[in-house]
Amino acid sequence: MRSLLNANPAPTTHLPLGPLLEPKLFLSRLEESLNGVTDSLDIPGRLVAMCLVVWAASFGHDEEGKMVQSSDPKDWRLSAKLRTNNMVKELLYLIDSYGIVRKPTWDGLVTLLTILPLTKGDVTSVQGFWISLTH
Repeated sequence: MRSLLNANPAPTTHLPLGPLLEPKLFLSRLEESLNGVTDSLDIPGRLVAMCLVVWAASFGHDEEGKMVQSSDPKDWRLSAKLRTNNMVKELLYLIDSYGIVRKPTWDGLVTLLTILPLTKGDVTSVQGFWISLTH
């Protein structure tokens, strides 16, 4: 028994540390796609872009990246939450329609991991924290 306790633990494999989404690489793929190179950003990649738009909306940004202005923080939070929830529902429909779970790709995994917190309601707590800091 004592020899089992003193044995060296089995080596573990470590995943590389780094961002889930490499910003420069994704931006270059997105720019190529916007410039007409259709195979640079496939359906899962486009869904990643949509996820980023949903996250921006959850923090109060519109489609152009500008902050949505409101005189009452409660109105702002409610409208951001409603807008975000509608966008999440649409994105979940697209994820299901395109079979992202059934056809695994890296962009598909990124899509699923970035949409997951939005479906759990974690964004509202982050928004509340952000609003308390800015007001």
